[in-house]
Amino acid sequence: MFEKKDIEKYYVAEKSAGKNYIIFGLVGVVVGTVLFFIERNSFYFGASLPPLLLGLYLMYSGYNAFKKSDERRKRNVYDYDMNPQNLRNKELPRMMKVLKVRKSNLWALVFLLVFGIALYFRFYVVCEGDACRFSFFRKGLGLTLMIISLLALLINYLDEKRVKEYVKGLKVFSTLTGYPVK
Repeated sequence: MFEKKDIEKYYVAEKSAGKNYIIFGLVGVVVGTVLFFIERNSFYFGASLPPLLLGLYLMYSGYNAFKKSDERRKRNVYDYDMNPQNLRNKELPRMMKVLKVRKSNLWALVFLLVFGIALYFRFYVVCEGDACRFSFFRKGLGLTLMIISLLALLINYLDEKRVKEYVKGLKVFSTLTGYPVK
């Protein structure tokens, strides 16, 4: 049975995940900055870009989740008792949209992982005419892109698991309260 405590649990976990995203984002920005300034060669410059960019993205998305989770928690706990149809009409479609975004993020991360593997193992040799040389920028970019993509896939998986459990509870609640899901 879906209860108020399930709503509370989901949004407390979302707020905690938002805080963790902010921390991971700061770590990514620091790592990217350190890699950029540690040594002046193309490998470290290439290795600095993915953590820096993903760190900024994680800080942005973490801040949004952290800021909005309390408001959503209060609204949905109120709707649980007073307006249960709002959970079906507003919250459930919003969460279905979140699931779609998670799915598209999953495919984007898989693409970045494959791209990172290709950069690291294959496309770091640059040939111009008869001369071929190694592009250590691409090798560094590929290495950190692989690592960052794997970590982001893990985070995405854990979030998607939590969202699916919450959506399942919303669907059951909507059916039991006489507002079946269409």
